[in-house]
Amino acid sequence: MLRPLKNNFDWKEVKGTKAIATFSQCLKLLGKDELRSPRYLPAWLSAIAGLGLSAAAAAMVWKWEAASTQKQFPQQANNITLALQRNIDQYLQATEALRALYDASDWVDSLEFAKFSQAFLTRYSGIAGIGWAERVLDYQRLTYEQAMQAEGFADFRIRNGPPRYSNAIPANEGDSPEFLIASDREEYFPTTYIEPLNRLGWLLGTDHSTDPENRFFLEKARDTGSLAASSRLSIGKKKAPGFIIYQPVYRKWVPLDTVADRRQYFEGVVYAIYEIQELVKTSILSLSLDKLDFNLYEMSAEELNYSLVRGKAISGDRLLIFYNSATQKLGIDPDGAKTLDANIDIETTKSSCSYSGNRLFCIRSLQIADRQWSLLILPVPDFAEAHWKAAATLTIGLLSTSLLAIYLWMSIRRSVQTETLVAALQESNGELEEALSQLQQTQLQLIQSEKMSSLGQLVAGVTHEINNPVSFIYGNISHALDYADNLLELLQLYALHYPDPHPEIKAEAEAIDVDFVLQDFPKMMSSMKMGAERIKEIVESLRNFSRLDESGLKIVNIHEGIESTLLILQNQFNEQGRRPPIKVIKDYSQLPKIESYPRQLNQVFMNIISNAIDALKEGEGASSSMPEIRIKTEMPNSNRVTIRISDNGPGMTDEVKQKIFNPFFTTKPVGQGTGMGLSISYQIITVRHRGRLDCISEEGKGTEFLIQIPTTQTHNSVII
Repeated sequence: MLRPLKNNFDWKEVKGTKAIATFSQCLKLLGKDELRSPRYLPAWLSAIAGLGLSAAAAAMVWKWEAASTQKQFPQQANNITLALQRNIDQYLQATEALRALYDASDWVDSLEFAKFSQAFLTRYSGIAGIGWAERVLDYQRLTYEQAMQAEGFADFRIRNGPPRYSNAIPANEGDSPEFLIASDREEYFPTTYIEPLNRLGWLLGTDHSTDPENRFFLEKARDTGSLAASSRLSIGKKKAPGFIIYQPVYRKWVPLDTVADRRQYFEGVVYAIYEIQELVKTSILSLSLDKLDFNLYEMSAEELNYSLVRGKAISGDRLLIFYNSATQKLGIDPDGAKTLDANIDIETTKSSCSYSGNRLFCIRSLQIADRQWSLLILPVPDFAEAHWKAAATLTIGLLSTSLLAIYLWMSIRRSVQTETLVAALQESNGELEEALSQLQQTQLQLIQSEKMSSLGQLVAGVTHEINNPVSFIYGNISHALDYADNLLELLQLYALHYPDPHPEIKAEAEAIDVDFVLQDFPKMMSSMKMGAERIKEIVESLRNFSRLDESGLKIVNIHEGIESTLLILQNQFNEQGRRPPIKVIKDYSQLPKIESYPRQLNQVFMNIISNAIDALKEGEGASSSMPEIRIKTEMPNSNRVTIRISDNGPGMTDEVKQKIFNPFFTTKPVGQGTGMGLSISYQIITVRHRGRLDCISEEGKGTEFLIQIPTTQTHNSVII
């Protein structure tokens, strides 16, 4: 039983599944990490969409091919039927032409018959022989035989014909079976002429009416006036299937309206012997019968259809010939013909040709003269399974999807690589910029450190040189004051005891205004003492600020460093231009000595207080008419000290506040600031002293710097 058409799309039967494997291999080219990255989502979506569209398109093409097959099968069945019918009709033209020859001629001799017949025998290989059987009445027999003998057939006699022409064509040329002389009867239909004569000459004189069945077909042609086809007969020793077509010939110019007229004026028949296998073979030469088999039966289409529906077995002798598409050969053995199972739903038999459900066959009719044959056309099991268009659609779709997905993946990957490279370059540039910044910062720090070191050396040298004479002056001035007091007392005693001095002494006393000297000299000496003390304090402050001998970690007093810085900057606190003098308000708490790098810490105080002075200069004419700098120290806990240095200047914006600790950032005009003061201070406090330096400022409300440093510089003493 042939398999029914599958309406469902079956991936296993689509050879394009190789493309799926190719698509999978393409996806394996992508790394797992890349496949999971959201960046590759477009490639994933295109692959999924392409796969879905390819599958949908393949399914649509599959259904279209299935529908086309359903239409194609009846069409191919029609093509086979039309080709056979057309060829049969052409073959039947031989007898039609012979009848026309007899109708047009008064007499046809053997030569004219042979010449005319050879044209058809040459053209149509399926015609085994063409003959003329003349009607001979009993009283005409002797005259007829003598006439044929006179025409060249010396042994011509009317004989009994072979039964059903079982050996009509001998196996070898020249073989002549012997037949008995015909007995007396009312009429005879002996073969008068036969072609090809060399093979069928032994049929001359054989009577077609000897066999009752042959006589039936002959009389049928006579009575109907049209072609009459015999039933199946076997030709030759191979018993090849064949049949005979009889064409009646009547007397000319007589009425043939009734059966009686046709019987009265009947003169004989022209006939042709057809070999079915050769006839069918020439019919299907131009047809494409791939995956289509057919059986040709000697029965009507209705009878065949009824037998198939009812499950009745078809007799093997009803099979004329069959075609096997696997071997591409015709056969006559019923055992080699393909059969059809009888399990057919009666409801599906409304159409004699269908390729759906379980109705996988086609029945067509062939008309051979007055007889009807039926053609059973059977598709092979894989007739509709070669869905190459669906496979091609799926393959092309998957390949296109693969190419698109790979292109997107490569584009995205290239973009990612480019972004990674750009990020790496940016990171490298950032590192280079940071390295350059650190280098410049280090350079400035070195320069600043060198400057501070040079300044410290200079200050140390100057203070040393100044300190010696100042110490000499300061150490002797007290004695000079004592001596001056003694001398003044002595002069007062002279004036007391000698009120009238010598005129020259009196004149000199008046000249030098001795009374004023007596009053001013003690004051002058006191001022000199105060000046010496001031010089001594300045020298001590310079020495404390530079701390040339204390560049390492030392135990110091924070307040001493602040005071030294204030003393050095004392001149800048004075009134300058329109700016009133800056008032320094100190609020010191009781602080213990702490571990620090004193020279660097003093540099921080110098930078912050100098910036406060500059900010107050910039704020001339601002809301605050009395510029102030507040310095407050406190100890919030035993582990750290806090120094707050604030001013009531113009403050700063948030944007400026975010950048003040950046290297080379300054709001001062070009040439008035390097932008490194606060950056170096930040490094000194946070890195060197493990502390914190914060800026608290609001535009129009002043600025405060909060310095927090631990009391001891250990690894655990870090302020966060």
